[in-house]
Amino acid sequence: MDGDVALGSSSFHYGLSAPAAGDRNVDFVTTAMHEITHGLGFVSLLNLDPDQGPVGAKFNACFNDGYCEPAGHDDAFADAVAYTGGATPRPLNALTDDERAAALTSVFDLRWTDAPAVESALNPRRAQPFPQNLPALYAPASIEGGSTLSHLDSTYVSQLMTPFLTDGLRSQGLARPMLSAVGWPESPAPVPAVHRPYGGQWFDPSRSGHGIDLHRVEGTPDTYMLVFYTFDNQGAPEWYLAIGRIVDGVFRPGDDAAGNSLWRTRYLPGSPPGQEPDTTVPGSVRIDFNQAARAPACTDGTGRNAPLALMTFSLGNDTDLTWCLTQIAPEPTRPAMDRTGHWFAGSSDAGWGVTVLGYQSGAADGLFMVLYYPDSAGRPRWAAAQDNTFESGTPMAMMQVQGYCRTCARPPGGNPAIQVGTVTLTLDEPEGSDGEIRFDVEFAGQGGGRFTRASSRMIRIAESGPAGD
Repeated sequence: MDGDVALGSSSFHYGLSAPAAGDRNVDFVTTAMHEITHGLGFVSLLNLDPDQGPVGAKFNACFNDGYCEPAGHDDAFADAVAYTGGATPRPLNALTDDERAAALTSVFDLRWTDAPAVESALNPRRAQPFPQNLPALYAPASIEGGSTLSHLDSTYVSQLMTPFLTDGLRSQGLARPMLSAVGWPESPAPVPAVHRPYGGQWFDPSRSGHGIDLHRVEGTPDTYMLVFYTFDNQGAPEWYLAIGRIVDGVFRPGDDAAGNSLWRTRYLPGSPPGQEPDTTVPGSVRIDFNQAARAPACTDGTGRNAPLALMTFSLGNDTDLTWCLTQIAPEPTRPAMDRTGHWFAGSSDAGWGVTVLGYQSGAADGLFMVLYYPDSAGRPRWAAAQDNTFESGTPMAMMQVQGYCRTCARPPGGNPAIQVGTVTLTLDEPEGSDGEIRFDVEFAGQGGGRFTRASSRMIRIAESGPAGD
């Protein structure tokens, strides 16, 4: 705010040219550029307030219940900083909290190491021997909240990003090459190629048992069908649907009339059978396939294989959940004849479906499938079958998994399963041909419900498809 409320007897100088010598007003352009540069990432998230925890502690990811992860997370700005006060320069993020606290008050031993700034003609110490050639950051003997670390040393009197304003500056100066370390390279970067994900089943190993089937709808370039197989609060299997495009590497389906992008259906028996949206459970989903490995949910110590995806979703009272997904069977592990995809019986027999995942199992071809079907009340249920040496036309046992709720701790010992029926898949060559299914299952839970088909044609409506196809 201008005037005496914030600036006392001074005001802002709003001219596009620098203020004249002796002008006591504060240069608005200089101030704005300084703060915008902070907003672009010229700032560290290390703790400087002893009332908020140990000085030098890394940023902690905190959740809705108030829990903060104890280990904290590196920030990109501090990744480019080293402490040079010892015998050998050490990365700031590699130090302990106490060592970082000492480095933050080392006066002249907190240095910037990222090469574009070190080698820049804008670095006045570029010609000095290492480590004296490294740009110095502000590290006064006493912590100054908001200033320490996130500024250049105050001796850089003609630089925009010192802790003390120098009116009339119209350039970011040395801060410009420094911003490359936080994602703003000086030279124009090519637009990254965004590859649509290879279809199949994804899951978070820390939430084993839950998962998604995600496949591209045949005949479309970027529209995907998602089935989320999960468990309710009692651990009984249930499933939800979503359909939408993947744009710039992000799957964000559109909302339906009730405002949901992730929804479940209720089966309507009849001739022909059908289904209708069940709006009693609101839901939304978003999956980001861009640099998921950098997300806190993907750096929790759980082993995962690339590629990774970050799924953020809400279902009923479970809101803003974030899971880090990896593929169960990545593209290189698929068999030569890959029948992976989402299959259904056509519009005359709606309300149920099958997803198939093919994988190599030694010298044989394995197959994992999930049958999505209704219970006696029309609620969505699922059961699974697996055969490491799959042969078309051979019966398989359908297993119902007892799971755990989406916010519950994963139980030790895995998820027990019981047989609830049988299934026979006929999937012959060529790969693009339709299939046939026979199954008889009965939900093992409250209300039960037998669901059977003596022989149904299977049509693949969504497939894995080549990556980027």
